[in-house]
Amino acid sequence: MQCVKTVSYSFLRNGDIFGGVVPHRGIRQGDPISPYLYILCAEGLSGMIREHEKSGLMHGCKIVNKVPVISHLLFADDCYFFLRATKSEAQTLKNVLRRYKAISGQVINYDKSEVFFSPNTPENECTEVCACLEVKQAQKPGKYLVTIYEEIERKMNAFFWGNGSNKQYGGLGMREPRKFNLSMLAKQGWRLLKENNSLVSAVMKEKYYPNSSFLDAT
Repeated sequence: MQCVKTVSYSFLRNGDIFGGVVPHRGIRQGDPISPYLYILCAEGLSGMIREHEKSGLMHGCKIVNKVPVISHLLFADDCYFFLRATKSEAQTLKNVLRRYKAISGQVINYDKSEVFFSPNTPENECTEVCACLEVKQAQKPGKYLVTIYEEIERKMNAFFWGNGSNKQYGGLGMREPRKFNLSMLAKQGWRLLKENNSLVSAVMKEKYYPNSSFLDAT
């Protein structure tokens, strides 16, 4: 990250330029360079994990037999790591994260982190791994909030307009959550059809429709 330089700000007052203020809290929210910095950092973290996988210090898991091993999934605001429930692998992961922090400057929030174990993991191993990582054990897998579309739409309409969202009646033309969700699902379905070499396509096919296509799956 030493190659990344921050900006400086100047102020115009009555035609005169003042300042040369250098911010010390990082780049501003919404800065166009943010996604590229995230990709650079994510690639570095992925590379460190793959390096330890090759050396046998970390092992991912397989969702189904005929797909690649998954060791980590990185999103914009969430990271998932998959490894064996042993103290040695937990310590290896902690070392990777410590090294990543030193290189990137990003800080891991252990208070918001949790560990999920398979049901057959012995309790003493769960305790040992949690103590090593210094995070708490999750009671149940997290889920995205499932809601009733009609109730959401009703509350949105009541908040923004009162009686309705249709533009022809003077509303704001708010999106209908159910239709919006269906359009997003259709987009993902299109990706499964067209990007059949991607990891998610391979996993979905092998698990849910191994002997047919996405369109013929039941």
